[in-house]
Amino acid sequence: MTSISSARVHLVLPKRQAFSRSAQKSSASVILKMKGANQLSQEQVSSVKFLIATAVPGLNPNNISIVDNKGTLLARGFDDQSAGASAGKAEERRIKLENRLSQTIEALLERIVGFGKVRAEVTAVIDFDSITSKEEIYDPEGQVVRSTQSVEQSSDNKETDGSTPVSIATNLPDANSSTAAGASLDSSENRTEETVNYAISKKVINHIREAGIVTRLSVAVLVDGTYSKEAGEDVYQPRNEAEMELMATLVRSAIGFDADRGDSVDVINIRFVDSLAGQDEELRLFFGLDKNDLLRMAEVLVLSIVAILVILLVVRPLVSRAFEALPAAMAEGKLLAEQTSAAAAALTAPSAGTPAPSESLAMEEQYEELIDIDRVEGRVKASSVKKIGEIVDKHPEEALSIIRTWMYQES
Repeated sequence: MTSISSARVHLVLPKRQAFSRSAQKSSASVILKMKGANQLSQEQVSSVKFLIATAVPGLNPNNISIVDNKGTLLARGFDDQSAGASAGKAEERRIKLENRLSQTIEALLERIVGFGKVRAEVTAVIDFDSITSKEEIYDPEGQVVRSTQSVEQSSDNKETDGSTPVSIATNLPDANSSTAAGASLDSSENRTEETVNYAISKKVINHIREAGIVTRLSVAVLVDGTYSKEAGEDVYQPRNEAEMELMATLVRSAIGFDADRGDSVDVINIRFVDSLAGQDEELRLFFGLDKNDLLRMAEVLVLSIVAILVILLVVRPLVSRAFEALPAAMAEGKLLAEQTSAAAAALTAPSAGTPAPSESLAMEEQYEELIDIDRVEGRVKASSVKKIGEIVDKHPEEALSIIRTWMYQES
């Protein structure tokens, strides 16, 4: 990811213990170093979590915590489904909806007014409550007889009272014996019962409303006017009312305008500030030079100062040291050449004749020195060559300068 500069991952992998029933889970903590003021979206954070989880066996993405270099918690482990995480996802969803609608409006109107001449801002009110409701509706007009039950019952009762009633007639001597009989009671009972069972139609509605319902949209759109050339200058002209009303109608259609939920759309025509013109005036500092020219001059000046410092502090000491060591190396080389020639003359002197007394004395002294050197190193010529080699090893640059001088003199 281009917005991430570096990352550090700390893994906690529990060891499997023998005879242990409870197994610990693997976890990870991630520290991300962002580039500048860049931020990661929720989708990018999720991709980082799943990338790490798939790379480590047995690691659950919910056990990964991610923090950036500013201390902002991007993903929490173990309780990523908590209220804080849900609130973060809700805010991310709201911002994504607002940005999408803003980009849709700007892309639509830029085809009419031109690129960069329209700005749109959308504010969305979203209800993230999840509601589940159940509704039962009965229709009394749609009733149907389901069952009928009828019961009819009748009864007759006749009762006679065996006691003789006490009256004047019963006390007369010639009274009728029949009148002395008891009175009879007659009764009848009829009962009818009917039970009707009706089946009434019923409708059951289970309504589940998911979270994230847009309850209101507020849209503000700024549109720049037109410009015409007059006397070589741009003259601003506002747009007419018909054109502005047409743009407002397009905006309402693009966002799904709903007056019942209280949506509002405001399209305003106002002149935009030309930021480039202001910057050109600010860049002109003095002597007709702008900021870019001054920066280039500063770069050249800094490079020149660095070059001068390198010459004075690095190159000059090296050259001075080389010139100081050159005469000493030349003198030492000359001395070695004289010693070599003197040794050669001393070796060849006996075969050339009898020398003068002073010359023979000097030759004897040189011969004695050569004898001593011969005892130590073996041969005089070999020792001289070896000494010259040591000097060349100690002073390679000076030796190279001497050889170049010799070659120049010979040429």
